[in-house]
Amino acid sequence: MKNFLSSLQLKIRQFMQGRCGPDELTRALYIAALALMLLGAITRLGLFSSLALVAMIWAIYRMLSRNYAARDAERAKWREIKSFFRDELSLLKSRWRDRKTHKYFRCPACKKALRVPRGKGTVKVTCPRCGNRITKKT
Repeated sequence: MKNFLSSLQLKIRQFMQGRCGPDELTRALYIAALALMLLGAITRLGLFSSLALVAMIWAIYRMLSRNYAARDAERAKWREIKSFFRDELSLLKSRWRDRKTHKYFRCPACKKALRVPRGKGTVKVTCPRCGNRITKKT
């Protein structure tokens, strides 16, 4: 039995050689597939189960692929999307925490979030990213 398992492990290792393997996007796809499966089981809608199957197939395809350039491009896009949502969540937390003392708004030119103290009347703010001058009421 031990000899069989070691030979199986060797064959799997040889099969996976040169392939991309699991990464953070693959793990996220597996988690999404699991969540969709649970949602499909709770709601009894086949749509969620179908989406879970698509996510699983995509994750397996990514893991077994040998096209490193395409998988790196997908991973870079995933990191960009993930960081966008992480930054937006952080901004929402800050807005909630500072809701009584500060006012938040976005620069019309570069869309950077800016924070000014409340109760100061009309203030002129210079955006640190693009240098745009903005006049806002606090």
